[in-house]
Amino acid sequence: MFLRGARSLEAAVGLGVDVVLGGTRVAEGVKILDGAPVEYWPFPGRVAGHPSILCGDAADIVASARDLAATTGVHGLDLLAYRFGGDAAAIAAQVVTAVDVPVLAAGSVDRAERIAASRDAGVWGFTAGTAVLDGSFRIEAAFWSRPRGSTSADARPVR
Repeated sequence: MFLRGARSLEAAVGLGVDVVLGGTRVAEGVKILDGAPVEYWPFPGRVAGHPSILCGDAADIVASARDLAATTGVHGLDLLAYRFGGDAAAIAAQVVTAVDVPVLAAGSVDRAERIAASRDAGVWGFTAGTAVLDGSFRIEAAFWSRPRGSTSADARPVR
């Protein structure tokens, strides 16, 4: 299974992408990306299924986030907050407080309320996929903004 993940990371390097989001085989991922100008933002916690679900309790997820954030080669975290069985905003806030790297909220960020809750939890940003692509959700710029030219190194939520 990681062969496909390894190929994706190798392709990211070859394509010159800036950031790779997701992934659970972090030790292997940082080896592949070592020396490349690509940031790596893996998933904290235990992730299962497709679409991916964030499994486990908050304490385990926060502990995983701390471990990953302390890993050389990890630049941020891609937290599947809205694929967690508990309070998404609460787990996001706990992870943001526990780590010194930027945290994205991901997984079914498909409405303005979830964007606002993520912002209020202190996440650096969010990912939006299918809901944007299929036209069922339109992101309003008023809910989130980041100054032009800022990078993950700036890692501060805009309030």
